[in-house]
Amino acid sequence: MKFVMAGLVLLMVGCAQLPGYDRSEYEGHKGMSAVTRITEEKGVDLFCDISKDCQYITFSSNRRGNFDIFIKKPEEQAVIQRTFGQEQDLFPCFAPDGKKIAFSSNRFGSYDIFIIDAFSGQNIRQVTYDETTNEIAPNFSPDGRFLVFSKISRDKKMGAEIVMADLEKGLFTYITHGLFPKFSPDGKKICFQRDIGKGKQSIWTIEVNGTRETEVVYNETLSAMMPVWSSDGERLCYVAFKGSEIEAEPERSLIEGLLGLPADIRMVNIDGTYDTQITSGGTNLYPCWSSDGVIYFSTLRGDNIDIYRTEIGKKEEVKKVEEAVPPHKIVPKPDEEKRKTFFFPKQTEEGITVKATKDNVNIWSYPGKTVIAKVNKGDGLVVIDASEKWYYQVKLPNGMSGWICSFFVEK
Repeated sequence: MKFVMAGLVLLMVGCAQLPGYDRSEYEGHKGMSAVTRITEEKGVDLFCDISKDCQYITFSSNRRGNFDIFIKKPEEQAVIQRTFGQEQDLFPCFAPDGKKIAFSSNRFGSYDIFIIDAFSGQNIRQVTYDETTNEIAPNFSPDGRFLVFSKISRDKKMGAEIVMADLEKGLFTYITHGLFPKFSPDGKKICFQRDIGKGKQSIWTIEVNGTRETEVVYNETLSAMMPVWSSDGERLCYVAFKGSEIEAEPERSLIEGLLGLPADIRMVNIDGTYDTQITSGGTNLYPCWSSDGVIYFSTLRGDNIDIYRTEIGKKEEVKKVEEAVPPHKIVPKPDEEKRKTFFFPKQTEEGITVKATKDNVNIWSYPGKTVIAKVNKGDGLVVIDASEKWYYQVKLPNGMSGWICSFFVEK
């Protein structure tokens, strides 16, 4: 489903006329708790996230024209607009302390990542600046130091890459290829979706150091997208739909392509067991899972896309589901090439020779800055400085020195 990766951020500007959904009653999974409507205004409300203390949700909405960022208390009707302007502001995400919001915006042409104060909308900070790519769907690490996001080339020549930004040092590290990354509650893993060909997406996890990729959800008939973690890190929530039907019309935006299809929220244990449908009927998208176990998501009914929530994600409700559903396990397909253990010296070790693990690896003048050279798989590099966790200073065979991402070298 290449257009999902390359065309996602063209997005929903043309969604003024939405396909209707004529089912007036919501049909939930047997035993499922009732759903509650959180937003109710003509337009499209998407990409919700909830603060760790569960006091506020943030979301993107075109209720006042273009897409802006809003916040509100789940139990109250009043909303507070946080961004203003003619650009499209999408994918908001609360920082762990709830004081800041990261989001994607095309205010300078391509989509970049920005951070603002959650309750004043001031002190905006731009995190990415690449005019040739779109950076979307940021997510904070539990300690607030890092952001992961997806990077998509604007020329459509590559799929989505997952990148991690060190907000203190300004360093950027490639993790793997995929979309919609989310840190686990302990900060040790990232979940994401990946294009596996033939119009299908599957759900994966990976260690933050780029090792131990594991496919958690794979289905021959459905695509799995938009994963999020439970607060205990034991489960994932995701969206399932028939991806092949979307691939047939690649010129439609992701939202327009999904709105005409049944798309449901599902829940699965991190080991792939108890893969269970928790919504039924209509189009249900972009879930988030609160720390108190409530699952929020966007759903299409009538002419609007609004945000709803269900209690099914709470531990006592999950137990009821597991008691009623056989522990079916979808066996993941191993990706052995990605299961290598990469070289991370514990201290500076000058003189050690390492080799590049792939072609066209960047050598930087300074970590994440100007590219001064490239090396290919098997090229030998002498370590000069290994004190930085994510980058090593190395000497090339021609005598030049520079910095290389530590994910791409090994002994």
